[in-house]
Amino acid sequence: MNLYIILMVAGLITLGFIKRILLINKTIKDLNELNEYSEKFSEFVDNIDNNKGFDNKGYNWLVSKSDKIQNMLGGLGVIDYQYMGIYYKNIAVLLNYLGDIPSVKN
Repeated sequence: MNLYIILMVAGLITLGFIKRILLINKTIKDLNELNEYSEKFSEFVDNIDNNKGFDNKGYNWLVSKSDKIQNMLGGLGVIDYQYMGIYYKNIAVLLNYLGDIPSVKN
């Protein structure tokens, strides 16, 4: 009887350990994706600021990944602000900024 209890506890500890390892691997993958997005975003904005032209391919890549990245940012990617007496809540910064870039290029 005691052997079953010991095996059950050992199994639960092993299961918890495996779950933690999977969570750590997912977190590392997400951080790598955020880093890649940040680098490409910075490069894209620098090219526009330095009048090197608008990179359509880079813009499309940024837009295609923006939903996932916005979700990863969570509360850090959302702001509240007031404009002309109207108070806006929970505005997704990345999604709104990317949408405005094509109008800025002109």
